[in-house]
Amino acid sequence: MFRQNLDDPNFCKFTLFHSLPNLKTIILNDPVFGEDYTPIVYVTLIFIIGFNYYTLDYLDIWKKYIQEFDQLPKKKNVIGSWIAILITLMLIINFIFSFYCLDQRARKDQIGPYAPEIVAKERKEDSLQKTQQIERLKKIYGEDQK
Repeated sequence: MFRQNLDDPNFCKFTLFHSLPNLKTIILNDPVFGEDYTPIVYVTLIFIIGFNYYTLDYLDIWKKYIQEFDQLPKKKNVIGSWIAILITLMLIINFIFSFYCLDQRARKDQIGPYAPEIVAKERKEDSLQKTQQIERLKKIYGEDQK
């Protein structure tokens, strides 16, 4: 199952296209979901998916590729499989690393979940929950009646 996902070109496209906005944000200091940026991503994605569907599925070119790969020696097929797996793993690592870089940028710039007002609100809620928990424990052990 995992091997099948790694060889799926749509899986590779998914990881690549979801890491590109993150990398754009990291490199250019632009927000990920800008008004002028989002349509470009969708148009590009639709174009690539449409092109792949037309050339591979609609025209049945994939059958020709399978026949060509079946005629290759086993050693070449194994090497090609390893190259495909390595490229796919690099895309997945890039996808995960882009989110890590976004998190580090958010921490440094104190934006998103690391904004000062959000952190202060969470600390206040945490201290309130801790106080309530202490009160419940006192009731359980009978220390509130002393």
